[in-house]
Amino acid sequence: MDIRAASSQPPSMLASGGFAAPSFGAGLNAQRSFAEALGDIRNAVRFETKQDRKPEDRALDAARQLVATTLVEPILKQARETNHAPPPFGPTQAERQFGSLLDHKLAQDIVTASDFPLVDRLAQDLLRKGGPTA
Repeated sequence: MDIRAASSQPPSMLASGGFAAPSFGAGLNAQRSFAEALGDIRNAVRFETKQDRKPEDRALDAARQLVATTLVEPILKQARETNHAPPPFGPTQAERQFGSLLDHKLAQDIVTASDFPLVDRLAQDLLRKGGPTA
């Protein structure tokens, strides 16, 4: 059994008698998303896998984040807050407490998966008006 195969499974004994180290790739992405959801972009950048990103990629990410935060997330928040279903079907305490984090993550996923022309236009404007960046 090789290390790559063992790291994708729960910790188990290897043929050599040692334990396999877990894979942390998905964990770093989850930590980065959580840091973004909390609004701490400095910590989110720490988990970035590519330090030297092109200005086009940075502009596209900034445009996606702007559209997600200003357009999509408020719609999700309003939809969540208008749910006044009776207790068996209504939101639980956990849903009310963590709803904004879910809204943020879902808004980011919607904008990333969709091909909004507004995102492309904002990214072009950021590149044109932002000038060269380091």
